[in-house]
Amino acid sequence: MTEWGIPSLRPDKLSTVVPIRTYGGGVVSDLATTLFIWRTARLSKARGCIVGFYVDDARFEALWRNPERTTARLLSAGIAAVIEPDFSLWRDAPLVEQLWNVHRMRTLGRLWQETGLATIPNLSWSDERSFPFCFVGIPVGAPVVACECRTPGGNDADRRRFLAGLTEGVWQVQPQHVLIYGGKEHSFWLTGNLPPGPQYTLIEAWTSARGKIRARQERGKRERNQLQLLGGDGMGGRGSASSGVKKRRGGKNKGSTKG
Repeated sequence: MTEWGIPSLRPDKLSTVVPIRTYGGGVVSDLATTLFIWRTARLSKARGCIVGFYVDDARFEALWRNPERTTARLLSAGIAAVIEPDFSLWRDAPLVEQLWNVHRMRTLGRLWQETGLATIPNLSWSDERSFPFCFVGIPVGAPVVACECRTPGGNDADRRRFLAGLTEGVWQVQPQHVLIYGGKEHSFWLTGNLPPGPQYTLIEAWTSARGKIRARQERGKRERNQLQLLGGDGMGGRGSASSGVKKRRGGKNKGSTKG
């Protein structure tokens, strides 16, 4: 337990696996390096994957309200590891609320470790006022940490705030590897500006991953439809021509008979 009353994560129960893709549907070739976002599909689809909670807080509030039940669900699903829940730290929220959410984040992370789930610490911050407590409880030198970068990037001020918080987190935790969820969409301004030290992996948000899969499915459906249409016209055209010839010949014969 830290001086803030925030639980510390166990260094021996930290995950060493870095996700390199986000599950958006379909068949996954390498489950162990796939990030599955909570409540974006049936949890049974997450078997063998790493589960993250980068969705609206309301969608994973049950983790805190009923930790025994939700932990049992994670265990029965056969997931490989979890990222700590990303309870929001808003800049306009009271510091006590922000501290409470860090406490909840770290408490659940430690609970999951004690049940045998390998855990990836989550870096979350609001602004410099949160720096004294927001990274507390994360072991220094953690093999992998994760953070979300979906909302920053709209303007230079947001980008500077994100990079300032990440720089502080890297300085305090000194992780070996940083996973940035949603970072792939923001790579144009992240690349070259990330704080030195750890390795970085930028992966896309699940909405982008799902969009790509749906686009491929739709493209495949269009191609199949075109092939069916082309095949149907080809056969139908030949059949119609043959039938037409027969009818014309039959007509002539009948005409001759009548004549």
